[in-house]
Amino acid sequence: REGAGRGGGVGVRRLVANAGLQKDAAFTEMSLEDWRAVMDVNLTGQFLVCRAAVRRFLAQEERPDLSKARGKILCMSSVHE
Repeated sequence: REGAGRGGGVGVRRLVANAGLQKDAAFTEMSLEDWRAVMDVNLTGQFLVCRAAVRRFLAQEERPDLSKARGKILCMSSVHE
């Protein structure tokens, strides 16, 4: 954060978004509460963190000496128990 957007600093250029939640239940038995908890973490959480990162990337000056992109995002999830 310290160098972000200031002269000489490279700011935030990468995001690794790693989140995953697993609630095991048969489809016919899964509660709506459990379904929403999984979707909130696995989808909505990824969306929110990526949106914030892209906003930050776009607010920074271009650095073609580092990359043609203003930032890079890697989203992943693992729910093996």
